Amino acid sequence: MVLLLTTLGSQSFAQFGGGGMGGGRRGRGSDNTSNAASNGAGLTGPQVRSSQLNEKLGDLRLRLSITSEQSNLWQAFYDRVFDLSDRSGISRPPPEDGETAPQATQQRLAEARSRTAALQRVHEAVMQLYLVLTPEQQHIADQYLPPVVP
Repeated sequence: MVLLLTTLGSQSFAQFGGGGMGGGRRGRGSDNTSNAASNGAGLTGPQVRSSQLNEKLGDLRLRLSITSEQSNLWQAFYDRVFDLSDRSGISRPPPEDGETAPQATQQRLAEARSRTAALQRVHEAVMQLYLVLTPEQQHIADQYLPPVVP
């Protein structure tokens, strides 16, 4: 029994690009790092959010049972969700000396436009991925994908 679980675990680990499961590129290294991320030890706010998003996307990928044929479109979706997440966590520094209220609101408008463009790219990736999902996978995506998008 232990041998079976070890073998299955090794295959799953390799299939999903290591510990990241979402696509592998955003994974944060060793298992110790992911464990620290889940309990928040030693990580800052953006690192914790990134780790949590990576975990949610990994869980979604497993639920959907993404096939090798679907992997490229999954990866595009995954990358665009992280791009959107990066834009969602924009912290605003205090206004610079001499910055006017119109200048400050112009900056916020530019940030909102950037986020809107990133969300549009997520939507396009979802549409492309959805087209290659089986009806069963689509049903799972309908339930679990929307809450993952930041």
